[in-house]
Amino acid sequence: MDAQVGESSACATALLCGVKANYETVGLDSSARFEDCYSSLEARVPSLINWAQDQGKSTGLVTTTRVTHATPAALYAHAASRYWEDDGKVPPAARTSCKDIARQLLEDEPGCNITVILGGGRRHFVPKVTLDPEEPDKEGRRLDGRNLIEEWSRNNRKRNIVAKYVANKEQFEKVDTRRVSRLLGLFAYSHMDFDVDRNTNDTGDPSLAEMAIKALRILANNPEGYFLFVEGKSEVTTSERKSHLQLCSRRRKE
Repeated sequence: MDAQVGESSACATALLCGVKANYETVGLDSSARFEDCYSSLEARVPSLINWAQDQGKSTGLVTTTRVTHATPAALYAHAASRYWEDDGKVPPAARTSCKDIARQLLEDEPGCNITVILGGGRRHFVPKVTLDPEEPDKEGRRLDGRNLIEEWSRNNRKRNIVAKYVANKEQFEKVDTRRVSRLLGLFAYSHMDFDVDRNTNDTGDPSLAEMAIKALRILANNPEGYFLFVEGKSEVTTSERKSHLQLCSRRRKE
């Protein structure tokens, strides 16, 4: 609303929530102001995932970006800044009233009821003292000391939900879609690699197509139906300008 040309989070809010939003806010109507936590508290709007869950449908989110990134975040989060992906990015004075996006995904409705979540962005779910399993020179970004992945697993066990967390292709391929009721896969420290650069070994990552197929098989277990969001990294347009023809061809085929 406050800019002539939108960006990912405002456009995703319009597309997935049906309302116009201000620049770099997510899941909020236009009364919310960028980086103003308190203006966001009464500006929250529901999304396609809310409506699908209200109808008893299973829901899924598959992306090659971070699962907390601007576009997927519009499905489940309400934030005065698209950059509040972990608590370290939220202003200290706002942390009590406004949760970061990763916490909203795994703690709040509708995020905590999403059946399948697959993508990148491990760094926003683990504390700074935790080294990344694939990139051991990097650590988590959370300042609150919480490991949200472990908390997600514990919370599902308490609810008697068969839930599985996976971090690489080998673990992903072993998931029994007939048994698992919830699946969380975080395959990269930040965004996942483009398919042309992807490590296809067991320690690597599944493709976007493989993630979508796995998600569909789990979601199809619900006779009431499902809603599945699938997104590939939008930097493909940048790659086209740089004449990365192999990358563009692979992405379009996928």
